[in-house]
Amino acid sequence: MKPSFSEGRYDIYPAFKLEDNQISEGFASLARVVSKHRTVTLEGYAGVFYNEFREKIDEHLKALGLKTSWKNTSDFLKTPEIIEEMISPFMGGDDPLFGKRTELDIEDFFDMQVIRHSEPDKNADINFITGPGASLAGCKGLLAYIIFPRMRYNSVPGQE
Repeated sequence: MKPSFSEGRYDIYPAFKLEDNQISEGFASLARVVSKHRTVTLEGYAGVFYNEFREKIDEHLKALGLKTSWKNTSDFLKTPEIIEEMISPFMGGDDPLFGKRTELDIEDFFDMQVIRHSEPDKNADINFITGPGASLAGCKGLLAYIIFPRMRYNSVPGQE
């Protein structure tokens, strides 16, 4: 039970009303949502197990008779040599103890011309772009932020 809230006072139990049937669980329900879109952008942080996520969702989409195409943002990164040169001023030289926080943005690490002009696979029912910075592609369609933590995924019978 949430205690009553007085206007102008800090609410230690903030909540927002959702319409019915807005939260679901499992890859099967996610596949049903995704199947309604031609392009899906899956943004997330670097620690997400994107490949495992892809395997699980692809399994359910194939069961629905859908063909998918997947692109990962790592395919759009600048070369390691260019990135090394970009970050070197922040690394502290010979003594990394004296490194400093970077002023670079995530866009600086990608070849923005290539990521923004990446063509979808016309033979696929659903085109995915996944990884940190995926939303930089500017694709029209479903945009989702995924958190698929670095932990062992054990499916629960009936909840795959």
